[in-house]
Amino acid sequence: MNYILQKYHRSVSNVGLLLAYNLCMQIVKKLGREKMFAMVGYNASLPQQSAATLNGIRIIMIVIPMIFAVISYLIYAKAYKLKGDYLDNMTKELNVIHEA
Repeated sequence: MNYILQKYHRSVSNVGLLLAYNLCMQIVKKLGREKMFAMVGYNASLPQQSAATLNGIRIIMIVIPMIFAVISYLIYAKAYKLKGDYLDNMTKELNVIHEA
């Protein structure tokens, strides 16, 4: 039974990740890549990026995905109904179906 629950959990997580990815792509499409790079001050021709640029890149690459991961978890924790009595009843029903 754990395998089935893990499969559904991965599905819910993957949907959250796809939504976050699509949101990021829409922002890039609206602003353009150059503006996204200019937002953090990235300049490919410089031998070393400024501290502000490096912090901006860290925010984009680490903090924002972590925020979306937390949001995904909160949605999962709130909307995922397979726990408690509901899970017990579902397990019993599935066992009856598989025994028939």
